[in-house]
Amino acid sequence: MNPPSRPLLPLWLAVIVAAGGGVVFDGAFPAIGVWPWAFVGLALMIVPLIGRSSWSAVLVGFASGITFYLTQVSWTALYLGPIPWVALSVFESLIFAVGALAIALAYRWIPVAFPSALGRLGLLPVAVAGLWTGREYVSGNWPYGGFAWGRVALSQSESPFAHLVAWFGIAGVSFLIVWIVAVAIECVRYRRDPKAWMPRRRLDATAARPAVRASVAVLAIALVLAVPLWPATTSGTTTIGAVQGNGPAGYFDKAQPGDVMNAQIQATLPLIGKKLDLVVWPEGSADIDPLRDSASAQVLDTLSRELGAPMVVGTITHRGGKYYNTSILWRSGLGAVALYDKKHPVPFGEL
Repeated sequence: MNPPSRPLLPLWLAVIVAAGGGVVFDGAFPAIGVWPWAFVGLALMIVPLIGRSSWSAVLVGFASGITFYLTQVSWTALYLGPIPWVALSVFESLIFAVGALAIALAYRWIPVAFPSALGRLGLLPVAVAGLWTGREYVSGNWPYGGFAWGRVALSQSESPFAHLVAWFGIAGVSFLIVWIVAVAIECVRYRRDPKAWMPRRRLDATAARPAVRASVAVLAIALVLAVPLWPATTSGTTTIGAVQGNGPAGYFDKAQPGDVMNAQIQATLPLIGKKLDLVVWPEGSADIDPLRDSASAQVLDTLSRELGAPMVVGTITHRGGKYYNTSILWRSGLGAVALYDKKHPVPFGEL
């Protein structure tokens, strides 16, 4: 049995590359939104893990995670201040580091147990993608319901891979994107095992050819992109007015009750006179609950009438002794005709 492979990069360089990968990976998400950067960022975070010992893999993984999360959730500092922002980033990075350790172990031992082309180009990328997706599942569900920001699939909303969500879901698309990157990495790295027995040696020798390895990577991408669009029929169109008033919604903003709602009102007034089917306000936009305050309700009623369209408004409601993060469908003359309570609030940030 061959020993595990040696690290591709010295530790100091691996930490730098991994940290850079976290920043590049964040660039694939809004607000920068350059979706191909996800593939580059993933490669920069995965390659430094190859051949690493356990503790150095944890360090490298933490370096990737901390740079990614500090940039990915920097918006939390606007509402909570720097301490919760840094604390959340560190906590999520620790989970990220555990996932990196698992991936490093896969790179160390799967090629030992399965040194053939099928093991290296087939099984290993599947294991890496599965471990990455499993780590995303843990982060998105634990603790207190999890924190699902930063999943790979969420960076692909405007890419040619976006339609795959209809078939495979968020987790499935994350798996496929990481699998493509892992396949590409192995296609670059793969060398045949000279000690393999004869039938396998022929297969390994064929797979070791640069043209064949390039074809494997291209084929992996082509197979994913070949999945057809989810069959759907359309009937008519809907025109929606989206409002973002940018009111003083931070926890430490010195805002008075109604200031956030007034910001939305001012941003909505230019929509009056336009032909709209629906107007949507942001989450928490009605900071005075219209179900309990008649003045707030009257404002929504007047706006809905002037707009000639119903409104979806976010607020915090209190019903049955409990608080809810609620979206209200409001129609002029009828009031709240439907309510939707958020089922998975973000931990540490919402009621």
